[in-house]
Amino acid sequence: VDLRGLAPSDASLYQVQVSAGDVSQLRLGRDLMGFGEAEDWDMDSNEQDLNRWGVSTTGKTSFPCYQGAYRGITGICLERSHRNREVAVVPFRHRIRVFGDALDRPQKDLTMVGYVRGENAGPIELKVRYRASEGEQGFGDRTVFTHPGHTFDWERIVVDLAMPEDKPKEQVANPKRDNPRAVMLWLRHYPPQEGKGLAMFDDFACVSWEKPHYLNNPIQLSVPHALDFLRLTGTPGLVKLHLTFRAFQPQS
Repeated sequence: VDLRGLAPSDASLYQVQVSAGDVSQLRLGRDLMGFGEAEDWDMDSNEQDLNRWGVSTTGKTSFPCYQGAYRGITGICLERSHRNREVAVVPFRHRIRVFGDALDRPQKDLTMVGYVRGENAGPIELKVRYRASEGEQGFGDRTVFTHPGHTFDWERIVVDLAMPEDKPKEQVANPKRDNPRAVMLWLRHYPPQEGKGLAMFDDFACVSWEKPHYLNNPIQLSVPHALDFLRLTGTPGLVKLHLTFRAFQPQS
């Protein structure tokens, strides 16, 4: 469950109560990307510059799109024509380091979340590369999501990542340079069979999951926090949740 569209920006999830359905445990997750959406949050004179994403400098293959974003006012558009031979690619510029890396207690239970839609789009992919948190060592590329394209409304992307485990301590000289502890992300759009195709992306997050809560109904959390995602485990079927959010307002 993506809570980013449910909670006010100054509020955190305070209480979870299951009012219908069979749920055995609940997990909370935080976003590690920080800038996975396409909004322009800086205060410089450039408007709607996607400085966290490597869009085309000419605007011919990729560009910020200002209409039809999933949330907010801006999405990331990748455009291809059937006359093109190469794939359009937009990288996320930052290395996404796992939670706990600084303490050498890496937490690698990760899920990539985002949203995609197409207008006569060609095939669409998400590609990740596992990297050390420092230095240039890589640990393999993976295509973690594919979509056949065509024309479709906004669809959610939810992909569990399989980052390799750390090497045994006796085999590494520098844990941060010799172990896979970071993710890099590329958005990819191939040419359509006919005409011009557009793939739009928005609101990405790389979610790091915490240890599960075994349901003692209801669950209460200390606020504020940055846990904007829920994952439920239980019997398949309809589940109804009652969520309470609480804003933190320090007294003057």
